[in-house]
Amino acid sequence: MSEIIVSKKEELEEAKNKGYERIIIKGELADKLHKTKEITRLSKTSLALIVGTIGTGVALAPLSGGTSLAISGITATAVGVTTGVGAAAIIFAASLGIALILAIYKDYEEISYKDGELILRKKQKN
Repeated sequence: MSEIIVSKKEELEEAKNKGYERIIIKGELADKLHKTKEITRLSKTSLALIVGTIGTGVALAPLSGGTSLAISGITATAVGVTTGVGAAAIIFAASLGIALILAIYKDYEEISYKDGELILRKKQKN
């Protein structure tokens, strides 16, 4: 069984792309990824709403001196109420990247989590 320990987003992305059987995620990355799992259960409409909210704040940040990021955070709270996903999960998703989160949970299942450590196992293909 191939196994790897990661603690950075780039390492996680590489581990997924290489198809490791088991990925052990340590530290803050483990906590963030675990909190964003609920995003994978959303409808396409809800995902589009979240992506639009995040994208607008990030795109306008250079023009607004960062103010749009704060507004995006406030909007994330409203979007969280609408979609049922917490604002913290939405903000963490923005920092990790929704595409990466969806790809991870599409190919891997969470087998254990404790503060600062998340263990994923590659899903078996039937």
